[in-house]
Amino acid sequence: MKAVIIGAGIGGLTTAIALQEKGIEPLIFEAAGELTTKGAGILIPPNAMAVLDQYNLTEQIQSMAQPIQAMQILNNHGQLLSSSPTLHEYQGQGFQTHAIHRGRLQQILLSKVSKEAIKLDYKCQKLVFRGDQAIVDFQNGYKQAADLVIGADGLRSKIRHNLFHPRSPEKALRYSGQICWRGIASIELKENWQHRLTEVWGRGTRFGFVQIAPGEIYWYATQHQKVPFTERVDLATLQKTFKHYVSPVQDILASTPENKLIHDHIYDLDPLTTWSLNRAVLLGDAAHATTPNLGQGGAQAIEDAFALAQALSASRSSQSDIEKAFTDYELARRSKVDKVVQASWQIGQVTNLSNPLACYMRNTAVKHMSKRMLQRSTKQIYAWP
Repeated sequence: MKAVIIGAGIGGLTTAIALQEKGIEPLIFEAAGELTTKGAGILIPPNAMAVLDQYNLTEQIQSMAQPIQAMQILNNHGQLLSSSPTLHEYQGQGFQTHAIHRGRLQQILLSKVSKEAIKLDYKCQKLVFRGDQAIVDFQNGYKQAADLVIGADGLRSKIRHNLFHPRSPEKALRYSGQICWRGIASIELKENWQHRLTEVWGRGTRFGFVQIAPGEIYWYATQHQKVPFTERVDLATLQKTFKHYVSPVQDILASTPENKLIHDHIYDLDPLTTWSLNRAVLLGDAAHATTPNLGQGGAQAIEDAFALAQALSASRSSQSDIEKAFTDYELARRSKVDKVVQASWQIGQVTNLSNPLACYMRNTAVKHMSKRMLQRSTKQIYAWP
């Protein structure tokens, strides 16, 4: 059985690895002309580490990533509101959250995929079904037939557009009311910051940072913005916006190269009725993009890859077998993914608050949240069968 994967991001590469393990031949088509190490950081939480351990990748990740002992929330004066550990056990084996540069994680995954299986500079144009095959047309004129197509092409998925939103590709997107900046700073943090992901909450603003390697800090900042705007904001403006934030926020911003600043608006997807049609299926952000407030976007794509490969492992190339595998995959994943998307959305809306009284009440509620509630919440997020 031949599977075409659209997209060579975290989800697409993990899917290729998972399919290889099941004896299914993957072929990845990526729109970019090269796979670079550009980008910012990413968290690999315990649920994702447990999946990647199935493919003997944990040692490589641990050698190139920073272990994170806890995730903590502070107010902008530095007072602790909440802290939760990031170690979780699966059948007696413990897995720790790790922070890593996205490009390094991509290189680790690439090392497990055959070079011949990846085609670069192939922009998906159209997907059609003919008889017992799915056929993908690319902008360069190339056509590829396959037994099945997996859309792992992100938030603005061309495969999803072809399957469900042919008239309006933006129809499924939901704007969070947040603008986001991300960057990598070259700075040494004090010991007390080095093994924690820290988020600082202000009034309609938020700043998060985590060490991803010695002297290398991944950071992100959000600001409430009712309507998306295209103006770029420089680092000097960000330093003014976050001037009242606890140290080391200013030092991190000052240690970030201006030309490495990444600027985005945050969207997720309204839940789709289904993730598949005929011989095509969606995965990761293409199926259920979430706002990045739980650090679970990449992790959920990694879980998808494992579940989809499991569902397909017993399938033949017949239409009924493939459709059943897609149904089983979605049944295995839908409940958890919907909860993650909704919980992440709610956190984002809470951090959008700017009224002083509302922020005080929010912070007080977070500070007095019981350890049992925190444990129950993280257990649900980290759960992996």
